[in-house]
Amino acid sequence: MRNKITTVFILVILILSVVACSTPAKEADPMDKQIAYNDASVAVDKVKILFHKTTAADGTPILDPATGGRDKAKELLLGYFDGPLVDKIMAHYVTDQTVEDNVVLNKGEDGAALPFFNPSIIDTTFDAVKVEGSKEEFKITTPENKIYTLKWQEDKGRYIVTNYE
Repeated sequence: MRNKITTVFILVILILSVVACSTPAKEADPMDKQIAYNDASVAVDKVKILFHKTTAADGTPILDPATGGRDKAKELLLGYFDGPLVDKIMAHYVTDQTVEDNVVLNKGEDGAALPFFNPSIIDTTFDAVKVEGSKEEFKITTPENKIYTLKWQEDKGRYIVTNYE
């Protein structure tokens, strides 16, 4: 009798294990996808405000002086981007030069700051992008096949951009 109970118990556990393993992964909630898209857009907009908003009197692109300098800009970006990506963004934009006590930015042929996110997600709509993943991590692909990777950060209460390719 004892062997029958043990056998039944083991079979039940085995069946439950097989069912649990064969259950397909749950599709991400559409609201989570929208939140990830919105968080990516807000993050990229922060970059636009910092690096594409202000110029010196001679038209030279400069870091927005309201930010308080390089270190404050980096600190702000760390609220929206992963550390290694912030380093790439800062290296892309910031130079060692100053004009009128402001940080000079790298510029393109047109004289404006050369965009890091090109084309930018803020130039799209949610319906125009492809959002894949789960609540913990999403990949957002733009119509131009640029991919933003976002991960949920519980301590920040939002998704942060961890990669751009």
